[in-house]
Amino acid sequence: MKINIRAVWPVLIPVTVILVLLLFALSSFSRHSDLFFYDTWMGSAERPARDDIVIIGIDDKSINELGRWPWSRAQHARLLDNLTEAGARIIGMDMIFSEPESPAADQALAWAIRTHGRVVLALAPEKTGVGDQMRELLPLTDFAIAAGAMGHVHVDLDEDGHARKVFLQAGLESPQWPLFALAVAQQLGYEIRLSEVSYLQMQYEEALEAFTGKTTGWVRVQPVFIPFAGGDQHFKHFSYVDVLNDRVPEGAFQGKIVLVGATATGLSDILSTPRQRMAGVEFNANIVQALLEERQILPLSPYHCLLLMLAMGVFSLLVLWQLASRFLYLLFLPLLLMPLAISWLLFSVSQIWFAPVNAVLMQAGIFLCAAWWQAFKARRKISTLNDQVYQQLNFDTLTHLPNRNMLSQQISEEITRAPDSRFALVLIQPGGLKSINDRFGLQAGDLVLLNIAHQIKTAVSHSHPVARPGGLEFSVLICQQNSTDEIRHIASRLIALLQQPCEVNGESIYLTPSIGISIYPDDGRETEVLIGNAYTAMHKAKTDSRSDVCFYSRQLKQQIEHTGSLERDLRKALPNREFQLYYQPQVCSDEGDVIGLEALIRWHHPVRGMVSPGEFIPLAEKTGLILGIGDWVLEEACRQAASWRGQGLNIRMAVNISALQFNHTLVDKVRTALDVNQLPPDSLELEITESALVNDLSETRDTLVELKALGVQIALDDFGTGYSSLSYLKTFPLDRLKIDQSFVRDLTTNTESADIALAIINMAHSLNLKVIAEGVETQEQQKFLQGQTCEELQGYLFSKPLPPDEIVSVLMARNSGQ
Repeated sequence: MKINIRAVWPVLIPVTVILVLLLFALSSFSRHSDLFFYDTWMGSAERPARDDIVIIGIDDKSINELGRWPWSRAQHARLLDNLTEAGARIIGMDMIFSEPESPAADQALAWAIRTHGRVVLALAPEKTGVGDQMRELLPLTDFAIAAGAMGHVHVDLDEDGHARKVFLQAGLESPQWPLFALAVAQQLGYEIRLSEVSYLQMQYEEALEAFTGKTTGWVRVQPVFIPFAGGDQHFKHFSYVDVLNDRVPEGAFQGKIVLVGATATGLSDILSTPRQRMAGVEFNANIVQALLEERQILPLSPYHCLLLMLAMGVFSLLVLWQLASRFLYLLFLPLLLMPLAISWLLFSVSQIWFAPVNAVLMQAGIFLCAAWWQAFKARRKISTLNDQVYQQLNFDTLTHLPNRNMLSQQISEEITRAPDSRFALVLIQPGGLKSINDRFGLQAGDLVLLNIAHQIKTAVSHSHPVARPGGLEFSVLICQQNSTDEIRHIASRLIALLQQPCEVNGESIYLTPSIGISIYPDDGRETEVLIGNAYTAMHKAKTDSRSDVCFYSRQLKQQIEHTGSLERDLRKALPNREFQLYYQPQVCSDEGDVIGLEALIRWHHPVRGMVSPGEFIPLAEKTGLILGIGDWVLEEACRQAASWRGQGLNIRMAVNISALQFNHTLVDKVRTALDVNQLPPDSLELEITESALVNDLSETRDTLVELKALGVQIALDDFGTGYSSLSYLKTFPLDRLKIDQSFVRDLTTNTESADIALAIINMAHSLNLKVIAEGVETQEQQKFLQGQTCEELQGYLFSKPLPPDEIVSVLMARNSGQ
């Protein structure tokens, strides 16, 4: 295939520039460069170490005199007693006492901790050996009770292996533990500026885990960078053994902050910092000083970084727009240095760290694209004029898609190019456009058509031409496609896309798309024959309530005959008692007890076997047979509920009501079913779909009010899949909303479904409605819904639909706690 370089170079140049800069931005070069600038800014913030922070090191001298580590906790108790007598203000023990020793030694240490009263103990996360999961190493209970506070000593290392950043709050599952140094500072009355940190950080750790999709269970929030006062031995140090044996000057610890930790070779956790390598206790001393002096550096949150970069980008674009024609190359250096200047100012003035390298790369990309744009502008004007002429001759004036003639030409060219290849013509009629034109006018209809054209173009590959062959039809030519399944998948995706609500004058409108498909050469070898067969299949799809997609085939007639045969059998099913009700439990999300059952109809055909409800229910609604079937379901469900009630099983019975049943006779039928079976009205719940509610809002409300007057409960079924609107929802006397299983199915893997489910729950609670979620199949889904206070659950996780004799044992087992 010959590539037209002249046609692609205008796009190739900026795309190449953006990709190269993007690679630099995503590479370690960018991150290491940011660390370089951070260290450079930090070098300008020298400060001395505080005199009131003292370190007691478990050093080589102490190891030589006291013997091999670890030492008895009786030694630590003696040390604490000495420090208490010496007047130490705060003592931070940078060591973890998670395992018991001897009762006497542990008791002595606990007493020494309690005696001082302001001892801070350390805790840390530890890998469990199962994936990336962590657990907490906590001090023994007696130590924890005696301690003044506890704090974590977890430190993150940057890519260059240096420690610059810590998290002020962390913990397993929730950030309940302060940083060890923060806990020390808080003993002195230090108060962290939570509002400022929360504003700047925006839950940094949660954003990072959401991006990577990985979680260890160890939750960390409120990151800060540490401005180091000095390296190893910069703070005043004393040897552990000297303090233990009172070989220190009098008053050395009076009113001081004392940090105890390992500094011996091979014993301590040596951390590399931008200054030098230092022991962990020295690192903590730097953090304590930074917090007490409020000199910690707050990293700008990813969201604010993005906003700042966007602001710089917009400013640069405005400057280039106004001055590029005359001063383009003079602007290069100032634009490139602007992120560095802003980063330095934020660091120096506000103690905020903004990583500048990606912004520098962005500025470079903007400048290079602006330079390219200047060179390309004249050529583009000529190209635009040519495109306008070509558009008028070959494309639809509204959507700018190929018209009928262009489509015919495309099909003919495809046949000529590869007469033995296989391709498909997909013809789409959105459905419902006429009512939009009637209600809102032709201009609104044109806007909907433009939106549909955009959706179809974005949903299919560029190799599949999209056209508008008629006023209400669109088409997609799927070229070089041998897989019928793939063609069907594309068609189904288009159907799902077009079924999404569209906004017209502030109102959500739903289309009813139909798709017909003809395949070359199976369904015709001539262009017009292929188009005609696609239209035939499309009209079949419009009249077939079971499917929105229809392939043209010789079996269409057989399908019509099958539908007729099924309809005849369906008319005889009720008199022949071929229907049976199955029941699926509805459980309380907190206790797990069964509080209700949903009655679900099943058809046992003597020849066909078990016929799927998805096959015969739409046919029953199309033919009106649903009225008789629905009446039988209502009566049978009430009879069964009354029978179980007589056996001591007081369970709410939920019955689905079709939109066709929702008429002026419904109230009388419900009242009769309750009276005949002597069933209390509050034991019956009617599940009504959104489509049933919007047929006649005034009549619907009156009917619902009458049903509520009977005492019957009312649930809105499959909420979120139809005509969801608060404008009518809040006016109807409903008891609960039922979240459709399409949202529940992937709410733990799809953030959009989770957001929708959460929005439904919050909205329902704001309207004082209960919520039941159907289609719960996994414990993860159950836990998510429980965490969002969804009151009731239903799905295969608890039980599949079962016949009456089998469901009773499930009820008794769950409600008895088995």
